[in-house]
Amino acid sequence: MTSFLFSQEPIIEEITFEGLKRVDESLLRRLIKVKSQTAYDSLKVATDIERLNRLPAIANATVVQTKLTDSTYKLTYKIVENFTIIPGLRISEANDGSFAFRVSAFEFNFLGQSQILGGFYQRDVFDSYGAYWEAPFLITNKLGLGVNYIKNVTFEPIYLDETPINYKKDDVGAEIYGLYEIDFHNKAELGVRVYKESYDIDDTEGQSVLPAGLDANKVSLRGEYETNFLNITYQYVEGSTQSP
Repeated sequence: MTSFLFSQEPIIEEITFEGLKRVDESLLRRLIKVKSQTAYDSLKVATDIERLNRLPAIANATVVQTKLTDSTYKLTYKIVENFTIIPGLRISEANDGSFAFRVSAFEFNFLGQSQILGGFYQRDVFDSYGAYWEAPFLITNKLGLGVNYIKNVTFEPIYLDETPINYKKDDVGAEIYGLYEIDFHNKAELGVRVYKESYDIDDTEGQSVLPAGLDANKVSLRGEYETNFLNITYQYVEGSTQSP
Protein backbone atom coordinates (compact mmCIF):
# COMPACT_ATOMS: atom_id res chain seq x y z
CA MET A 1 0.00 0.00 0.00
CA THR A 2 1.36 3.42 -0.99
CA SER A 3 0.25 6.79 0.37
CA PHE A 4 1.13 10.35 -0.67
CA LEU A 5 1.32 13.31 1.70
CA PHE A 6 1.09 16.89 0.44
CA SER A 7 2.01 19.99 2.46
CA GLN A 8 1.10 23.53 1.47
CA GLU A 9 3.81 26.16 1.55
CA PRO A 10 3.04 28.99 3.99
CA ILE A 11 1.86 32.17 2.28
CA ILE A 12 2.80 35.72 3.30
CA GLU A 13 -0.56 37.37 3.82
CA GLU A 14 0.65 40.79 4.97
CA ILE A 15 3.84 42.87 5.19
CA THR A 16 4.08 45.85 7.54
CA PHE A 17 6.78 48.24 8.76
CA GLU A 18 7.27 49.67 12.25
CA GLY A 19 9.49 52.51 13.44
CA LEU A 20 9.46 54.58 10.27
CA LYS A 21 9.78 58.33 10.81
CA ARG A 22 11.57 59.90 7.85
CA VAL A 23 12.13 56.90 5.59
CA ASP A 24 9.43 56.57 2.92
CA GLU A 25 7.65 53.22 3.26
CA SER A 26 7.07 53.05 -0.50
CA LEU A 27 10.85 52.93 -1.03
CA LEU A 28 11.26 49.95 1.29
CA ARG A 29 8.40 48.09 -0.39
CA ARG A 30 10.14 48.63 -3.74
CA LEU A 31 13.47 47.33 -2.42
CA ILE A 32 12.44 44.18 -0.60
CA LYS A 33 12.13 41.04 -2.70
CA VAL A 34 9.56 39.36 -0.47
CA LYS A 35 6.03 40.29 -1.56
CA SER A 36 2.61 39.64 -0.07
CA GLN A 37 0.51 36.77 -1.43
CA THR A 38 3.66 34.78 -2.25
CA ALA A 39 5.23 31.72 -0.65
CA TYR A 40 7.39 32.36 2.40
CA ASP A 41 11.10 32.16 1.58
CA SER A 42 13.45 32.49 4.56
CA LEU A 43 16.47 33.18 2.32
CA LYS A 44 14.71 36.12 0.66
CA VAL A 45 13.68 37.49 4.05
CA ALA A 46 17.26 37.31 5.33
CA THR A 47 18.55 39.01 2.18
CA ASP A 48 15.97 41.77 2.56
CA ILE A 49 17.16 42.44 6.10
CA GLU A 50 20.75 42.81 4.85
CA ARG A 51 19.57 45.09 2.03
CA LEU A 52 17.69 47.38 4.42
CA ASN A 53 20.63 47.53 6.83
CA ARG A 54 22.84 48.83 4.01
CA LEU A 55 20.69 51.91 3.52
CA PRO A 56 22.32 54.97 5.13
CA ALA A 57 19.00 56.02 6.66
CA ILE A 58 18.59 52.74 8.59
CA ALA A 59 20.64 51.93 11.70
CA ASN A 60 19.14 48.46 12.14
CA ALA A 61 16.38 46.34 10.62
CA THR A 62 14.88 43.14 11.99
CA VAL A 63 11.83 41.07 11.11
CA VAL A 64 9.11 39.43 13.20
CA GLN A 65 7.09 36.58 11.74
CA THR A 66 3.52 36.16 13.03
CA LYS A 67 1.40 33.11 12.21
CA LEU A 68 -2.13 34.12 11.23
CA THR A 69 -3.50 30.72 10.22
CA ASP A 70 -2.00 27.30 9.56
CA SER A 71 -0.90 28.45 6.11
CA THR A 72 -0.56 32.25 6.30
CA TYR A 73 1.94 34.55 7.97
CA LYS A 74 2.43 38.24 8.62
CA LEU A 75 5.90 39.79 8.35
CA THR A 76 6.70 42.91 10.36
CA TYR A 77 9.93 44.74 9.57
CA LYS A 78 11.10 46.70 12.61
CA ILE A 79 13.21 49.70 11.62
CA VAL A 80 15.56 51.85 13.71
CA GLU A 81 16.45 54.97 11.73
CA ASN A 82 19.76 56.82 11.54
CA PHE A 83 20.32 60.55 11.88
CA THR A 84 21.17 61.37 8.28
CA ILE A 85 22.13 65.07 8.18
CA ILE A 86 25.93 65.12 8.50
CA PRO A 87 27.77 68.48 8.82
CA GLY A 88 31.50 68.88 8.37
CA LEU A 89 34.18 71.43 9.25
CA ARG A 90 37.88 71.43 8.45
CA ILE A 91 40.37 74.13 9.48
CA SER A 92 43.91 74.39 8.14
CA GLU A 93 46.63 76.75 6.94
CA ALA A 94 46.88 77.67 3.28
CA ASN A 95 50.11 77.54 1.27
CA ASP A 96 50.52 81.29 1.60
CA GLY A 97 50.18 81.09 5.40
CA SER A 98 46.62 82.43 5.54
CA PHE A 99 43.68 80.86 7.37
CA ALA A 100 41.86 78.15 5.38
CA PHE A 101 38.64 76.26 6.09
CA ARG A 102 36.04 73.99 4.51
CA VAL A 103 32.40 73.60 5.59
CA SER A 104 29.99 71.00 4.25
CA ALA A 105 26.58 69.46 4.90
CA PHE A 106 25.07 66.29 3.46
CA GLU A 107 21.62 64.74 3.80
CA PHE A 108 21.69 60.97 3.17
CA ASN A 109 17.92 60.47 3.17
CA PHE A 110 16.60 63.34 1.06
CA LEU A 111 12.81 63.12 0.55
CA GLY A 112 12.86 59.86 2.52
CA GLN A 113 14.12 58.07 -0.62
CA SER A 114 17.71 57.32 0.45
CA GLN A 115 18.93 60.09 -1.87
CA ILE A 116 22.11 62.03 -1.10
CA LEU A 117 21.98 65.82 -1.32
CA GLY A 118 24.76 68.10 -0.17
CA GLY A 119 27.50 70.54 -0.88
CA PHE A 120 30.59 72.29 0.42
CA TYR A 121 32.27 75.68 0.50
CA GLN A 122 36.02 76.08 0.87
CA ARG A 123 38.24 79.09 1.40
CA ASP A 124 41.88 78.23 0.72
CA VAL A 125 43.39 81.43 -0.69
CA PHE A 126 40.61 81.21 -3.29
CA ASP A 127 36.94 80.22 -3.10
CA SER A 128 35.82 76.69 -4.01
CA TYR A 129 32.41 75.06 -3.82
CA GLY A 130 30.48 72.02 -4.95
CA ALA A 131 27.00 70.50 -4.99
CA TYR A 132 26.01 66.82 -5.13
CA TRP A 133 22.83 64.85 -5.71
CA GLU A 134 22.59 61.06 -5.95
CA ALA A 135 19.42 58.97 -6.23
CA PRO A 136 20.36 55.25 -6.33
CA PHE A 137 16.76 54.08 -6.85
CA LEU A 138 15.38 56.94 -8.94
CA ILE A 139 14.44 54.96 -12.05
CA THR A 140 13.93 51.41 -10.72
CA ASN A 141 14.92 49.51 -7.57
CA LYS A 142 18.19 48.70 -9.37
CA LEU A 143 18.88 51.76 -11.52
CA GLY A 144 19.68 55.28 -10.31
CA LEU A 145 21.27 58.57 -11.28
CA GLY A 146 23.72 61.06 -9.82
CA VAL A 147 24.98 64.54 -10.74
CA ASN A 148 27.49 66.93 -9.27
CA TYR A 149 29.03 70.34 -10.00
CA ILE A 150 32.40 71.32 -8.56
CA LYS A 151 34.49 74.48 -8.79
CA ASN A 152 37.79 73.67 -7.14
CA VAL A 153 40.48 76.37 -7.01
CA THR A 154 43.88 75.60 -5.47
CA PHE A 155 47.04 77.60 -4.82
CA GLU A 156 50.14 75.46 -5.28
CA PRO A 157 53.91 76.00 -5.64
CA ILE A 158 56.11 74.77 -8.48
CA TYR A 159 59.81 74.36 -7.62
CA LEU A 160 62.31 75.28 -10.33
CA ASP A 161 65.93 75.21 -9.17
CA GLU A 162 64.63 75.18 -5.58
CA THR A 163 62.81 78.45 -6.21
CA PRO A 164 59.07 78.22 -5.57
CA ILE A 165 56.75 79.79 -8.13
CA ASN A 166 53.12 79.88 -7.11
CA TYR A 167 50.33 79.03 -9.50
CA LYS A 168 46.56 79.04 -9.36
CA LYS A 169 44.73 75.96 -10.67
CA ASP A 170 41.04 76.38 -11.50
CA ASP A 171 39.03 73.19 -12.13
CA VAL A 172 35.35 73.74 -12.98
CA GLY A 173 33.02 71.06 -14.26
CA ALA A 174 29.94 68.86 -13.93
CA GLU A 175 29.46 65.10 -13.91
CA ILE A 176 26.49 62.84 -14.56
CA TYR A 177 26.61 59.14 -13.79
CA GLY A 178 24.39 56.09 -13.60
CA LEU A 179 24.26 53.50 -10.82
CA TYR A 180 23.16 49.92 -11.46
CA GLU A 181 22.76 47.01 -9.04
CA ILE A 182 23.73 43.86 -10.94
CA ASP A 183 22.70 41.64 -8.05
CA PHE A 184 22.64 41.81 -4.26
CA HIS A 185 26.45 41.63 -3.97
CA ASN A 186 27.56 43.51 -7.08
CA LYS A 187 26.93 46.99 -8.46
CA ALA A 188 28.49 49.32 -11.00
CA GLU A 189 28.75 53.03 -11.82
CA LEU A 190 29.48 54.72 -15.12
CA GLY A 191 29.82 58.48 -15.49
CA VAL A 192 31.01 61.24 -17.79
CA ARG A 193 32.53 64.52 -16.60
CA VAL A 194 32.93 67.70 -18.65
CA TYR A 195 35.22 70.30 -17.14
CA LYS A 196 37.71 73.09 -17.78
CA GLU A 197 41.17 73.37 -16.28
CA SER A 198 43.10 76.62 -16.19
CA TYR A 199 46.48 77.53 -14.74
CA ASP A 200 47.71 81.02 -13.87
CA ILE A 201 51.40 81.38 -12.99
CA ASP A 202 52.44 84.02 -10.45
CA ASP A 203 55.91 84.84 -11.78
CA THR A 204 56.38 88.53 -11.10
CA GLU A 205 60.18 88.37 -11.48
CA GLY A 206 60.12 86.61 -14.84
CA GLN A 207 62.21 83.64 -13.65
CA SER A 208 59.97 80.87 -14.97
CA VAL A 209 60.17 79.27 -18.39
CA LEU A 210 56.51 78.30 -17.94
CA PRO A 211 53.80 80.17 -19.85
CA ALA A 212 51.79 82.74 -17.92
CA GLY A 213 48.62 80.67 -18.24
CA LEU A 214 47.13 77.50 -19.71
CA ASP A 215 43.52 76.56 -20.46
CA ALA A 216 42.12 73.17 -21.43
CA ASN A 217 38.61 71.80 -21.98
CA LYS A 218 38.40 68.14 -21.02
CA VAL A 219 36.01 65.20 -21.01
CA SER A 220 36.65 62.18 -18.79
CA LEU A 221 34.87 58.84 -18.36
CA ARG A 222 34.69 57.11 -15.00
CA GLY A 223 33.76 53.52 -14.29
CA GLU A 224 33.50 51.76 -10.94
CA TYR A 225 32.62 48.20 -9.97
CA GLU A 226 31.96 47.12 -6.37
CA THR A 227 31.58 43.72 -4.75
CA ASN A 228 29.92 43.92 -1.33
CA PHE A 229 29.68 41.12 1.25
CA LEU A 230 29.14 43.31 4.31
CA ASN A 231 26.80 42.46 7.17
CA ILE A 232 25.88 45.61 9.08
CA THR A 233 24.29 45.84 12.54
CA TYR A 234 24.15 49.39 13.86
CA GLN A 235 27.79 50.58 13.82
CA TYR A 236 29.21 47.05 13.62
CA VAL A 237 30.37 45.87 10.21
CA GLU A 238 31.44 42.34 9.28
CA GLY A 239 32.53 41.05 5.91
CA SER A 240 34.41 42.46 2.94
CA THR A 241 33.99 44.90 0.08
CA GLN A 242 36.12 45.46 -2.99
CA SER A 243 36.24 48.11 -5.73
CA PRO A 244 38.69 46.94 -8.40
